[in-house]
Amino acid sequence: MIFRIYKVYLVNSGSMSPSVPVGSLVFVKKEKPTDYKVGDVVTFITPDAHRSIVTHRISNLFTNAFGLLMMQTKGDANTNGDPWETDIGSVIGKVKFQINWIGYYFVLTKTRSGFLVFVLCSFVWWVLPEFKKY
Repeated sequence: MIFRIYKVYLVNSGSMSPSVPVGSLVFVKKEKPTDYKVGDVVTFITPDAHRSIVTHRISNLFTNAFGLLMMQTKGDANTNGDPWETDIGSVIGKVKFQINWIGYYFVLTKTRSGFLVFVLCSFVWWVLPEFKKY
């Protein structure tokens, strides 16, 4: 149910530290374009050639010469704002909540050795206590 309401993203860089640390999972929900405000933390697609997905804070909202609602963004840990102006239509959604550090778990379990550690820890946590009962 939660994944029908929210999109979930892993934070890979420290640009939003300390408010959104590396390894956090952010839960993002789409809103009406007019509901975004300066200070909101949003996840969006960058307008550059890379088309990266980034989570940053809105630092400015304005209407451009063509009547499009635009935003400027900045990572909390960055000295300068992002080098682009983004159409508000590129916003995937507003960060509604986050779970810090748990993203490392998901990254770890994608590797062979990390998955093995996960399986062994699960075995120790759930199965071994059952053997003590007998």
